[in-house]
Amino acid sequence: MLPDEYKILLDKYYTKIYNYCLVKMKNEDDAYDCVQQVFYILLVKLDKVELTNNISLWLYRTADKVVSRYWKKNKKHIDLDSITEADNSVQFENSYEILETLISQEEISLLEKYYLKGISVEELSIQYNISTAAMYKRIERLKVKLLKHKEELP
Repeated sequence: MLPDEYKILLDKYYTKIYNYCLVKMKNEDDAYDCVQQVFYILLVKLDKVELTNNISLWLYRTADKVVSRYWKKNKKHIDLDSITEADNSVQFENSYEILETLISQEEISLLEKYYLKGISVEELSIQYNISTAAMYKRIERLKVKLLKHKEELP
């Protein structure tokens, strides 16, 4: 029989954690597995977890950890933290023709400014009139796009 506290938390947070996992996983079945794992961990650690206002934070952090473990196990994404400097410094000088088939001229210009000219993300965000976080994300997306096609680059 389940403890009353667990039932209350399950009723209160299940849908919220499921939706959070769904956003992270982008797949209903994977999100369902994620939320099941989160609440299983909660059940196992119920006596160790403080059932205060921070339980929501604990659940979301646990969901993040479960999602992270899932991605590492299933290798369905590129871990941007594992990208080395060698990957970051793709030689653009002699590869414009190939690059133009992969990304736009504006994206090439952005990467040149960031990697070759050394312009900071903060300065680029001002030039492009977007937030610093948005600029980081834009550069991240371009990195992923190029890494997917890395074998095509000289």
